[in-house]
Amino acid sequence: MDSFETLGSSTKLTFYDYCLSWEQKKESEDISNMMDDFYRGAGSSLLEEPESSMVFMDLHRQDEDHIRKIKEFQDYFDMASEITHEKLRICTKLARKDSL
Repeated sequence: MDSFETLGSSTKLTFYDYCLSWEQKKESEDISNMMDDFYRGAGSSLLEEPESSMVFMDLHRQDEDHIRKIKEFQDYFDMASEITHEKLRICTKLARKDSL
């Protein structure tokens, strides 16, 4: 079957459209979840003054943790981007075969 038909609608989606929308939705959900986790544990705001009991090493450790999380997010984003691009190439090839 070369197309998917939504129930109650005359709009037909090709296999390429279905793959693309699924991949975009999945990547968007993954990034959203990662950003929620990232900002939930980000620590104190830069506009707030630290408490007097806080020492320099604690701030340094928090900065290192924050930088590590940013690097992990960037690695995850790069991996998700590579997977999405590969899936898009596959869907494009399949869509071309369907159109022939």
